[in-house]
Amino acid sequence: MKKREKAQKQKEALKLYLEGIAKHEIAKRLHASETTIRKWEKEQQWKEYYKENERKINENLSQDVVEEKKRTLQLIKAVEAKFAQQLQTQSMEIKPSEFAQIQRVKWEILMPRNWQQFNFMKQEINSKPTYEFIIDDGKNKTLKKAT
Repeated sequence: MKKREKAQKQKEALKLYLEGIAKHEIAKRLHASETTIRKWEKEQQWKEYYKENERKINENLSQDVVEEKKRTLQLIKAVEAKFAQQLQTQSMEIKPSEFAQIQRVKWEILMPRNWQQFNFMKQEINSKPTYEFIIDDGKNKTLKKAT
């Protein structure tokens, strides 16, 4: 087997390995022996590469979840401000039952599932700026940091 051909097979084998395909299946698909696949796995440290990729994916996923929770909480705060304003003006754009559902969502986001989350959230709450929903002339709606 030529070097370029071998490198291509190794690259394809690594791709299949990272997809979670079993070594014996990789061997079948690439018309190679399972021993060869195991040898490549060891020589090229596929397990370490797999673990590192998995760690990065989980880290990125965690960051995405945190960012999504932040956006959701900002929207909830905006709805809370709007609901408070409507109570003063006695308009009923947001129904009390809808507001209650939003509060349940907020509770689900904020409720810690274990002590580690509790301590993290306690730290986060103390360092987060608060937001307020501002309506200018009844037309422009903006979300700003409270001063």
